[in-house]
Amino acid sequence: MTASNFYENMYTDNTQDRIKLPFLYRKLRRFELHRVDGACQLAPGGDSLLEIGCGDGGLLFRLKHKYNQLWGIDIAPSAVKRVIDRAGSESKIHARVEDVNGDIGFEDAKFDTIIALAVMEHIFDPYHFISLCRRLLRPGGVLIIEVPNVAFLPNRLRLLFGVVPRTSDEGATGYDAGHLHYFTRRSLRELVENDGFKVVKMTACGIFPKLRRLWASLLCGDILILAKKL
Repeated sequence: MTASNFYENMYTDNTQDRIKLPFLYRKLRRFELHRVDGACQLAPGGDSLLEIGCGDGGLLFRLKHKYNQLWGIDIAPSAVKRVIDRAGSESKIHARVEDVNGDIGFEDAKFDTIIALAVMEHIFDPYHFISLCRRLLRPGGVLIIEVPNVAFLPNRLRLLFGVVPRTSDEGATGYDAGHLHYFTRRSLRELVENDGFKVVKMTACGIFPKLRRLWASLLCGDILILAKKL
């Protein structure tokens, strides 16, 4: 099975829709800051935006008031089709199929902002990914990344009892929903900063995010980072 087929299947089956969330979690979701909301708060605006792993394009439409041109790319053709269908005659929003495990067909320094939410844990080579983002960003451009935090307290407890952490809530598709890499706040910062970026802000999403951020490395289930190209 190719990577494209794997993620296409994730979009076309209904596994995620059948997940039954714990009762307490369902009650507390109104206090949740979703990763899309967090990224929208961090996005500074500008001329052009690229979202890698755009899914149904929800973030692109949320940010169209901040950017003149918005591009979404995804490895799954069905996701890209949904964005195109939803955009209709909207001239600011574009989408196409691309696989960031290789190179992609955009010229150097095209974008002011690149956003990748729940993407980097799925790709083959995070070093290649960061270098690709640096190539596509203009000097001073902003990179916003969100990944699961493998050092989250429940994962530490699982390891203590010999259980492999599960960092995905995306259902039973594949092994940990196709997650290939695991990150801590320190490892993500080092990865980004070692390739010509300066980390401007590290934060997190989730339920009661302000409380969790008091000890983010332990209490936050994800890592949301904003970095600037030097």
